[in-house]
Amino acid sequence: MPRLYGGSAMKNFGGMLCERIWLSAVMTPWRRNLDIRLGMALDGERRIAIAEPLTFKEEANDGQEVAPFLSLGPDEWQALMDEMWRAGVRPTAGAGTASEASATQRHLDDMRKLAFHALKVPG
Repeated sequence: MPRLYGGSAMKNFGGMLCERIWLSAVMTPWRRNLDIRLGMALDGERRIAIAEPLTFKEEANDGQEVAPFLSLGPDEWQALMDEMWRAGVRPTAGAGTASEASATQRHLDDMRKLAFHALKVPG
């Protein structure tokens, strides 16, 4: 089920004013694809606008900066991350969360104390 994000501030997306956007990320296990849906509420949520599949436009590779196909503010990119997490997407091995790093550090501190005590090293 899509989740609503955004506040009461009106935002302009592609020339349409919207109050809220919604994001949905669903993992399809048989294909291992992450299906992402994006939409926005219009007219006090009486109407919606749904993002369509991307299209590509060929251009000369002349070193010019390429405009982003989508620009998300902090609330929107956090919502996307949260949805991806709910769908089962995790960071690559070795890139754990802050809480995992903290737990590892506490464990190492405990092991260091045990080793120093067993070896009778002042610490």
